[in-house]
Amino acid sequence: MQNSLRKQVEDVIFDQRSQRSDVLAKSINEIVRSFQDLIERLIVDAANGNLKRSSFAEQMRQAIIDDATLAYQEGMREGGSRDPESDYSSRDMKLVNGWIVTQASYINEFVDGAIAANKETGDARTKARNDMMDRAQLWADNLNALGNLGTASRKGDMMVGWSVGPTEHCPTCLGLNGKTAKLSWFVSRGLIPQMRGNPNLKCKGYKCQCKLKEVASGNQIMP
Repeated sequence: MQNSLRKQVEDVIFDQRSQRSDVLAKSINEIVRSFQDLIERLIVDAANGNLKRSSFAEQMRQAIIDDATLAYQEGMREGGSRDPESDYSSRDMKLVNGWIVTQASYINEFVDGAIAANKETGDARTKARNDMMDRAQLWADNLNALGNLGTASRKGDMMVGWSVGPTEHCPTCLGLNGKTAKLSWFVSRGLIPQMRGNPNLKCKGYKCQCKLKEVASGNQIMP
């Protein structure tokens, strides 16, 4: 199933690359906000019984494919690339396609949760819908993280430091606190702060509020 999805992803992205230049002007935040808005609308429609499962799944799958490349290439632009489409390498495409396949593998379970909310009534339905809205934020956070990876792909030599946020810290994040290295060092090891479901963090990134900051300026680089 994943091999079939991967081939479909590659075909769709190849077909759409020529259509990107008119939308790359959007910031990562704008792309992520639009993506989250769509997911939230789908949740509401499904919870109210106005959206079929197949339509929900298809629209979400398409949004993941469309917005992944947009976010990553916009990240490249924000990282200094003058022409993200031309600079978009096979290595970049492999990273983005891998992200898409991973995210797409969670679609069915997510859609089932939203559809199930329609079976509830009153306050129970409202709670079920709100719980799904919270999960929509996780999808948005991961798209934002992908955009940040696009930026990092053009700033790999930048010296950055790991800084914990105001939350309970897992052993991984606590151990990284204060560590400085090239941005590429963190990225190559999958040490991406606030990436939800990140298997390289003990906390899996779900409640992570850590950041990577440029050593020289103190500016936040990720997320």
